[in-house]
Amino acid sequence: VWWCPWIHDVALVVHAAKKGLFSIITERDHHPIFAPSCVEQFFRSSLASSRCVLPGADHTSSEKIDDWIRKQSEKFPGLNQIERRMSFFCDLVTSKATDISDRYCNLPMFDHGGWPRL
Repeated sequence: VWWCPWIHDVALVVHAAKKGLFSIITERDHHPIFAPSCVEQFFRSSLASSRCVLPGADHTSSEKIDDWIRKQSEKFPGLNQIERRMSFFCDLVTSKATDISDRYCNLPMFDHGGWPRL
């Protein structure tokens, strides 16, 4: 719910480049963007401040909204989602490269069930 591509995709790429693709899983609690407290703050400032974004917020108590926001900020994409996100992003960023060897080829991830099954 809270993932904002122009913030979180970039942070994921930067973190993966510095420390490895899946290191964000173990270092999330201390990350300046992905820590649950930071996600909650982001969520409150960008989404919760606009009551129209949260359907039914006008008829829901503040305590229930706070509880829902806390639960959402604890959630984080799984390993498969992170890998797919990075793959999609790398493909998108390199799609305009003129030399084919400079492009990232986003193939279906067979081990993730990424190929259509009949």
